[in-house]
Amino acid sequence: MCYRRAYSYGNNPTEALIFLKVNEIGYGSIIKQTKYYIIDKPDDIRCKKFELYLNLCINHDCKREKTKSENKAYNYLTSVYGYNKFKKIMSIYTNNNSDITICYIDKELSNKLKCYRFLY
Repeated sequence: MCYRRAYSYGNNPTEALIFLKVNEIGYGSIIKQTKYYIIDKPDDIRCKKFELYLNLCINHDCKREKTKSENKAYNYLTSVYGYNKFKKIMSIYTNNNSDITICYIDKELSNKLKCYRFLY
């Protein structure tokens, strides 16, 4: 499975997703997602580490013994989002055929403009 991330700017997630799609046309790879599921990134973690934790939790329900890093990521994300919301986030993130992407605010810029990250 291939998991990708992209970022885009806009006043809201819809505007940022449209701008991202237009920008991707120039590179020949258009993301197929047309909807987004917005989540709040915890303030105490950087974006790259947050995305790493999501990737470490992709196989959270398999039967093998988990590594320390996988357990740490799983425990952190379930404590932040709760078990049910975490399951929903992971089901969207791991479904390659879904038309939904995970979206969160990376940082807020001036004049209400925000940088959004999309995980798909």
